[in-house]
Amino acid sequence: MPTPFRLVSFPVEFLPEPIGKFSTACAASLSAPVELVAIPALVVAASAIGNSRVISLKQGWIEPAIFFAAVVSQSGTMKSPALQQAAEPLQGLDTPGRRTWTADVTVERLAGLLAENPRGLLLLRDELSAWVKSMNQYKQGKGSDRQFYLSVWGGAPHKGDRKRDSEAISIPRPYLSVVGCIPPAVIPDLDDLEQEDGFLPRLLFAWPRPVPVRWTERVVPQEVREAYANRIKKLFAIPMESEPVSLALTSEAHSRFTQWHDRHCAETEDASLPPFLRGVYAKLKGYCPRLALVHALVSNPSADKVERVSVDSAIALVDYFKAQAWRVMPLLGQGKTSEVDRCKGEIRRKLSVCRFLKKRDVQKNSAFDANEWNQAFSEMCSPEIEQHSDGTISLQVPTNRQGVAPRTRVGEATSSSSNPPISESLVVSEASDTSEHQDSGSADQVSLQSTQ
Repeated sequence: MPTPFRLVSFPVEFLPEPIGKFSTACAASLSAPVELVAIPALVVAASAIGNSRVISLKQGWIEPAIFFAAVVSQSGTMKSPALQQAAEPLQGLDTPGRRTWTADVTVERLAGLLAENPRGLLLLRDELSAWVKSMNQYKQGKGSDRQFYLSVWGGAPHKGDRKRDSEAISIPRPYLSVVGCIPPAVIPDLDDLEQEDGFLPRLLFAWPRPVPVRWTERVVPQEVREAYANRIKKLFAIPMESEPVSLALTSEAHSRFTQWHDRHCAETEDASLPPFLRGVYAKLKGYCPRLALVHALVSNPSADKVERVSVDSAIALVDYFKAQAWRVMPLLGQGKTSEVDRCKGEIRRKLSVCRFLKKRDVQKNSAFDANEWNQAFSEMCSPEIEQHSDGTISLQVPTNRQGVAPRTRVGEATSSSSNPPISESLVVSEASDTSEHQDSGSADQVSLQSTQ
């Protein structure tokens, strides 16, 4: 059976040295969790590699260094400065004739940029939910923006026609990595956009434990900052051939990967795994070699093989992302079986942000029709919703912001003795005490199988 545990610490010790040292020093200087720097730095390094290199597992299985990553963090946790400092070296390589990154852009314009920049681009968004919700916003929901990103994630060729002229855009190997931040309270909004198309499982979620922001005299040592920036420049300087150069696994690395592969696939096939997580695990099978490729090239930009140490690093990072997927899953509303149930979650979320509201204010701008809303409200009135003499309503049982009642009331102490066992190969950290990080139900205990 899988080993249960709560939260897995970010394995910063498994990062290649230039990224590991920079992420640790930068996070300390900002009073921020190391993930706020490390995750964007990994994606920036992957974007610098771009289409120059891919990893080959066997004939017919090739993975590009493409990543879609989302750092979950509240406002005021230094997420924007962390993202900016990680991205600076790649942004500094951007010129009018050679783009390295972009931000707020339509799919039509993005396709043009990718065609003009065959090495690829980084899409950097300080607020990722805006990126997701902007898809098809000018097309009454009938566009193909999501399909474009799904296709690009897999490195599939893209061909499209421009409406304004007869020119066709053809991109044989589009490269685009995406990284940005999203507040925990906004994650439930992504659930309304889930279309069973595998888009959200492609996002690598990282939800770090918050670090108190306090004044510190610490700064990033100049030699550490320069080592990171120079490594990004060296990755960007890897020559582009007519076809991406494939890096194969060494014999030892191949043995380690195949061992992990079979264990991971067995875990994915477990009938008890929720559908959303099954999708996540399926994508992590491809992310593992992608992470190994980035580790190998950041460690040595001239590498022509992927060593065992890079596979070990990738497996440690995949274990971390598995735990984060379990943690985020309840916020995405998985397991709700009807529109009425989903509407109840919406009502709970609104009353969790503002405890006392008028009924009309709760119903205002609802995503559900009047019949669904009234039925949900009626079913909640007795057991959950309390109506007050001043006309306001409130929840009788406080919930977290994703609209799910926690196992204990807000303010109750949780015994540390109830913590589940710790996996030998994974470091476990206590859950945050803030309401934004009070996990519910399936997030209280994360179930993963150790791959070490």
